[in-house]
Amino acid sequence: MRHRCRRVIDAEAFGRHHEDMIKVKNLTQYYGPHKAIDNLNFQVQPGRLVGFLGPNGAGKTTTMKILSGFSLPSDGEVWISDINLFSHPIEAKRHIGYLPENPPVYEDLSVEEYLLFVCRLKGVAKAQALANMDEVIARVNLGSVARRPIHKLSKGFRQRVGLAQALVAKPQVIILDEPTVGFDPQQVNEFKNLLKSLKGDYTVIWSTHILSDVEATCDEVIVINKGQIIAQGAYQEITKKIHGKRQLQLFVKVREPQFEEQIKTIPGTSLQFNSSENRYDVQYGEKDISDEVLSLALRLKMSILKMESDSQDLETLFLELTKPQSPEAKS
Repeated sequence: MRHRCRRVIDAEAFGRHHEDMIKVKNLTQYYGPHKAIDNLNFQVQPGRLVGFLGPNGAGKTTTMKILSGFSLPSDGEVWISDINLFSHPIEAKRHIGYLPENPPVYEDLSVEEYLLFVCRLKGVAKAQALANMDEVIARVNLGSVARRPIHKLSKGFRQRVGLAQALVAKPQVIILDEPTVGFDPQQVNEFKNLLKSLKGDYTVIWSTHILSDVEATCDEVIVINKGQIIAQGAYQEITKKIHGKRQLQLFVKVREPQFEEQIKTIPGTSLQFNSSENRYDVQYGEKDISDEVLSLALRLKMSILKMESDSQDLETLFLELTKPQSPEAKS
């Protein structure tokens, strides 16, 4: 068993000449005999908002701490903007803004004082620090409380201050660990809108176990369970990998044989008719054929009562991904 023993990997050979803002290779972390994360591999492209999704204890916080440079792994490597985080930590961390679950604020300072302090810590010149502070205060809507002591702010505003400190030095990568824990629904919605506004300008990876947050905001999802990545990619891609073909249900007044013949000419589709409900079940692959099916039905002047897709919400998908395997499945 390895503890604090990292392989030396050539950063120039592996990390250079690619378009990924974050690259993670073979990341593993032990706590004593317990393996908290196990051989994680993934990449995040510039400007993407990626949700790092998993139940409590899955290894999310451990991963976020390593990606931010807060702690070292037992094994593996991380590149931030083509810089090896472990062999060149100071240079790599200049590109990182990190918001842990509990914002690292000095409560006796005002919001402005604290953000200027963070700029000084990160080596931002005074004139630039003032400009950055004004810009980030406007961006995260802290103008009304900018001169108030942080200890007098609500939890929602404190979390905004935490996000502001992650942004104020203008890093390329923002790492957020459970940023909406303890929020009420209104605060969660405001924070999600704020995160969506960062897409394109920053590369954002944020960990959460709140499924609706990820579904509403993220370009991509990485699902982790028991320290291992069990799925990654766009939500639609993950759904397709699990379920293969997708299904469209078309409820009609009268069965139409001509519809049945013509729908079969669409590549990759199959069709069944449920006579008890007057319902067509149209199975199809990756390409969404909803418009094509509807156009065909209208051309044939069919009486359509309802059309539904079997698209699955992220919660159902997550439960299916993380459910224990049966002995037969493991063998």
